[in-house]
Amino acid sequence: MICLLEKKSRLKKSTKVSMYYSLKKFIDFVKNFRKFQLSNSQISKIKFSEEFLKKEIKKNRVIYGINTGFGPLANIRIPEKNFLEHQKNLVYHLASGVDKPYSEEESRSILLARIICLGKGYSGISFVNLEILINGFNQKLNPFIPSLGTVGASGDLTPLAHLALSFMGEGYFLVNGKKTYSKKVLLKNKIPILKLGPKDGLSIVNGTSVMTAISSLNIYYAIKAFDLSLGLSFFYAEILNAREENFSAIHKKVKLHKGISYVIEFFQENKKTSTRFRKNQNYLLKNLTNIKEDELFQDPYSIRTIPQILGGVKDFLDYSESLIEKELNSVSDNPIISDEIFHGGNFQGSHISIVSDLISISVINMANLVERMIARITDKNLNNGLPAFLQNNQNGLHSGFMGAQVTATSILAYMRSISTPASIQSISTNANNQDVVSMGTISANKSKELIEKYYYLITILAMLVTEAKEIILEKSKDKFSESSNKISKRVRKIVPSLIIDRSISQEIEKLSLEFKNN
Repeated sequence: MICLLEKKSRLKKSTKVSMYYSLKKFIDFVKNFRKFQLSNSQISKIKFSEEFLKKEIKKNRVIYGINTGFGPLANIRIPEKNFLEHQKNLVYHLASGVDKPYSEEESRSILLARIICLGKGYSGISFVNLEILINGFNQKLNPFIPSLGTVGASGDLTPLAHLALSFMGEGYFLVNGKKTYSKKVLLKNKIPILKLGPKDGLSIVNGTSVMTAISSLNIYYAIKAFDLSLGLSFFYAEILNAREENFSAIHKKVKLHKGISYVIEFFQENKKTSTRFRKNQNYLLKNLTNIKEDELFQDPYSIRTIPQILGGVKDFLDYSESLIEKELNSVSDNPIISDEIFHGGNFQGSHISIVSDLISISVINMANLVERMIARITDKNLNNGLPAFLQNNQNGLHSGFMGAQVTATSILAYMRSISTPASIQSISTNANNQDVVSMGTISANKSKELIEKYYYLITILAMLVTEAKEIILEKSKDKFSESSNKISKRVRKIVPSLIIDRSISQEIEKLSLEFKNN
């Protein structure tokens, strides 16, 4: 599917890239500051659509957003002498975003996603202006883009207007985290100021590139969180002497979901280096009197249903990744400029909106599981003989992870309180022109916040299972898996053992960042 380019473009010091971007490739370009270039075939398509559009304008054909007003004002004709002013006014009136800006990584992702879309050659953008955007990306410029103001109707009009304003020298860039006047940044980097052609403003602002970029980062971080959650779930099962039968191959044979098979295979492989799992037992009725009163024949759901819960999450995250990748490689403009002009609704962000909600739901399901693990492993009545709140030194005088367990409850409560799907919240706007909207960017932003909070939860669990392991090994010669040992080593590089009470707030913050970024 990936088509490697064979010829160099006019851009200097550029690396050959794929015309089709996998999410892996997209993240690599964002995080490792790869340089973007267009292929000769892309350049030809971009120039063709630009020239075709000019010819159609000369024919006095009605073309939305060029010689018409915008939205519900599309019935008003715009004379040719006002075309360029019209495009500038589009950017001006849309640049009304508020709230905190997207981070530099997010801004870079947004710029790249928009460049990929415009590079398909269906937008009618001036080639010289697209080169300015590419040059800005290659020189690591990060437009200052407020995160609130779009309903994902005609795509991400408001945040993309702020992107355009940055390159017009009338907005801002983020430079080392600081808001810096854009004209100054452009001059310093010898990048020409964007001068909008007949469709350039509309081409830049009209599309799903913000929601797509944010959801691309979201799925990347969600998958990383899943991988860590799987390892921590195995670690938790080791701590509580889980029964092997929960992870028997029979379950993947009878339950036909790939995700379940993936989780069970992970457990079976890592169980080879662990002595902490209980063998399967065939109980006889006559032996019931020999069983401890508080012993159950089956493990609690937080152990027993790990394959089913995380297996479901795995399948949904894989599906989400495929949909986001398709949107990233799609054209989301209106109108589409080809060998004809087609008006339509490809700016509608429903796919990203719904898939972002699906990611949120998946993360909440993992959070529900992790919070129950945290609650059980700190409860002396349920944690298989471990001390209350894993405080093994003067319990009572010291309270161990009691506060952290309450924090975990608070995190989950907050996550649940903001987890209502955004994709169902359509509100008619724009004088009822945009009468059905996607809320895709709101959905993506909310998913981002849920993922950020979830990293705190898994960080607390990682601290707990590491502490529990060390308490167990004080009295036992059992062996923990290589997977769990790797996790505990990562924890101990940042967080010392909690022998006596101390504030662990900053340790949670620091470890969660290490888990997210490394």
